[in-house]
Formats: sequence, structure tokens, C-alpha cells
Amino acid sequence: MIKILAGLFVFALAPMFGQGQDTLPEPTQRTDAPYRLFRTRNMFTFLRLDTRTGEILQIQWNAEDDKRFAYPLSLVALADGKKPGRFTLTPTTNIFNFILTDQEDGRVWQVQWSTEPERRLVLPIVVPTEPQVVPAGLITVLKGGAPTKPDMADFKTWGEYDAALAQYEKGHDAWLVSETRRQVEEEVAVRQKKAAK
Repeated sequence: MIKILAGLFVFALAPMFGQGQDTLPEPTQRTDAPYRLFRTRNMFTFLRLDTRTGEILQIQWNAEDDKRFAYPLSLVALADGKKPGRFTLTPTTNIFNFILTDQEDGRVWQVQWSTEPERRLVLPIVVPTEPQVVPAGLITVLKGGAPTKPDMADFKTWGEYDAALAQYEKGHDAWLVSETRRQVEEEVAVRQKKAAK
């Protein structure tokens, strides 16, 4: 009986002490530090980022000597290495993947860590440099420039609606790329003006 009561007592107090939850706080780090350590959702694995060049090492800790290691994910310098804090990592919902971002020029890469060398990768995510051209008259455009989704009630047949919907999706994708480019260019211009002062 005492064991049962003790078990219930521990079970009742568990939420107070974070049992079963991720209670390990993210460590405070200087964003302008030359090196930063990023946690993965694997308790043994961290990623060490050189914030000046974008180079990444996969770090694994363990109590056993033969299970502690550091593997290079990317030893290619993506920048001149003069400015700490230029690069950062952002976790994704996938345990093995992060997004590496050059905070100066906006370039991005998919970073995948693994204990298996053939599964480790750093791949550029290509952002189009030229806006996509949408033929005039294919889509209806709102005052702000965004295409509007067709309303099925405006069409006599499913085929007409389906064709209009396909045109809308193509046009919307092109508009998103163009709008993103416009916003990034505006932000870069604002930052350049601030830096020039």
C-alpha cells in the first residue's frame, strides 16, 4: 500500500518538475559569437556552426569514449569569414533537418545531419532571381497584386473551373516569388541605407 501511495505521489508531482517534457532550456548564446552550438531533438547530437563562414560540424557526446565524435557536415566556407553572426541555423519539424541562413544576403541551405555519412548533406535552396512571367489575362488580380482564387459559381462546367483553378495556382506561385523578391529587395535597401549612415 505504501508503494502504491508513493507511486501516486511521484506521479502527481511529475508535472511540477517537468517529468516527460522537454524541460532543458535553450542555452543563451551570443548571436555574434564566432561559434554557436545548436541542439537537435536527438539527446546526443548537436550542430556546431561557424557563424562567420557557415561551416558545420555534427557533435555527438556520450559517456563511452568510442561513441563521442565530431563529423563535418560542411567544411566549405560560404563567406569570407570576417563577420561573426552572419550565419544561423533554424530547426525544422524533421528531426534531421535544419535551414542554414546567410543573414547578410539571404541565401539558404537545407542541412541534414546523420550518423551515416551518405545521409549527411548541405544543399542550396535556390531562390529565383528573376520574377516569373504570367501571361496577361490568365488570372484575376486584386488591387494589391495578389491573384484571386476563382469561384466555382462563376463557371458553367467543372472543366472550365478546373482550368481556371490551374491558371490561378500557376499565377499565384509566380506572384509569391515576385512579391517575396520585392520585399527582400526593399529590406536589403533599407539595411544598406542604415549601414551607410
